[in-house]
Amino acid sequence: MTLSTPEIKPYIPIPDEIKVPLDQMDQVIETFPDKYAVVWIAGKFYQSTDPETRTEPVKRKRITLHSWYKTYFCHRAGEKEITGPRKMITSKKRPRQKASKKIGCPAGMRITCYKKDPDNVVFTFKNQHNHAVGTKEDFCLLPVSKATKEFIRQKLREGHDCKEVQRQLNSYVRNNITAENSDDNRQQEVIHRDQIVDPNVVYNQYKKMKETTL
Repeated sequence: MTLSTPEIKPYIPIPDEIKVPLDQMDQVIETFPDKYAVVWIAGKFYQSTDPETRTEPVKRKRITLHSWYKTYFCHRAGEKEITGPRKMITSKKRPRQKASKKIGCPAGMRITCYKKDPDNVVFTFKNQHNHAVGTKEDFCLLPVSKATKEFIRQKLREGHDCKEVQRQLNSYVRNNITAENSDDNRQQEVIHRDQIVDPNVVYNQYKKMKETTL
């Protein structure tokens, strides 16, 4: 079996519009974290109602071009959740252990299927993100790629412990980036989430594998 290795390349800007076959829609959504450094959360689904099938009276004729569309919002939308009763909050606050992912990001995405082209869907985007997409500061809030997770699982299946898998992963990442930068002798550059995989990621994959064998 060929070992799956992470493909570490810089993130690229999201196009203004993306058109793909309907049967590839879910696969394209899954590529966004690895390719564009954005995670989209599914929102509401809206389906067009054919005027001929409506039972209630129609006040005015309305032309609908789409068959349906689905909305999505950035995984950093919304506000930080406050847990526990507010009355328990005292003047002596506990220091924040981890930065909140929720910062009210207004960015949204819509996937539309038009009546004239039912076999394809169109991705469109509205509003700008209020955080620096594709930067090192934003990486800790992105998931590790499927290729990196599979790399970890295959190494664990070979019998390596978590520390050894972490060492091999760090070595692979270091050599991969060094090879790409060898022409101009640039120092190693952090360009992708997979370059900063912490030991918890390796352990989580180990734990999941153990749970599936029980």
